[in-house]
Amino acid sequence: MKYDEKDIGSCLTIDDLYCFIAGPPGGDRNSGLEAHLAHCDQCREELAEVLKLLHPETPDPSAADSPLSDAEIDQTLAMIRAVDRRERRVKEHYRWGRWLATAAAAIILIAAGAGAYWFYSYYYQPTLFFAHAKAALEECYTGKSPGDLRLDLPFRPSATSRATSNGPDLERARNGFANTLAFRNDINAHLGLAAVYLDESKFARAREQFQEVLGLSENHFQALLGRGVTHYEDGRIAPDAAQQADRFKQALADFNAAIAQQPQSLEARYNRIMALNETGRLEEALDEIGIYFSRDSSSIWAVKLKELEKNIRSAKLAEMKSGGNPDR
Repeated sequence: MKYDEKDIGSCLTIDDLYCFIAGPPGGDRNSGLEAHLAHCDQCREELAEVLKLLHPETPDPSAADSPLSDAEIDQTLAMIRAVDRRERRVKEHYRWGRWLATAAAAIILIAAGAGAYWFYSYYYQPTLFFAHAKAALEECYTGKSPGDLRLDLPFRPSATSRATSNGPDLERARNGFANTLAFRNDINAHLGLAAVYLDESKFARAREQFQEVLGLSENHFQALLGRGVTHYEDGRIAPDAAQQADRFKQALADFNAAIAQQPQSLEARYNRIMALNETGRLEEALDEIGIYFSRDSSSIWAVKLKELEKNIRSAKLAEMKSGGNPDR
């Protein structure tokens, strides 16, 4: 680097001073530095301070005019290299620190993205599917089975008659519950799908859904009651008496288990009465009807049981008159 008259006005840097001290005498580079030092008191003072640091045993700054020995040059260069190595390490640490900060930020973004994906996939989207399916089911849900048993499921009956059942609504509900289950194993989605299958008289499929719930929550009351309903409905359409009796027996076992859990459940007791009647246990059915009336004597279900009670008593009276078994 050359120093012209314009450069003389610019003060020397610490690198310039080290070059002046360590470099060989003469040459354009040192001539320019010497020219500047001749006009700048401040740079001469800084040169003297540098020389004191390098040669604390040398009290006279004018010694800078003497050429450095090879050992002094080596010492100076070693010092410069040491400073350079320290600066490189600082820069390297800075680069690594910046890389680590970037990596940490990327990890945070990935984690945030994964969290957003989880929220969308396992909460928001299946929740949306379930809400639409539930709304569609409740457009035609009556709270009872095709055979007129009661269904205690977590849905609000908005239809008053089975004639109001709507095919498109059931299809939307079925698809929505199935989509929900594709994302998460949801008990209410299983119960909803079971209700759809019951309404479509697909009793085996409905029973599978209730069984899925019982696999997730042993002795789940609504699933026990629903599975009992599917056994009862299967019994009503069984091709022979043996299968019919077996299905009604299974239904009765589920209704008994449900009542053991919730003795105050009118739904479970109503269904048990119907199963007892189908299995010919008429005296027990009449006793259960009396218990039911003590808790509900005016609802539409109570009216149905009054009609059943009347039929049972008429059948028993007819059997007695004919000399047969009143408990057929």
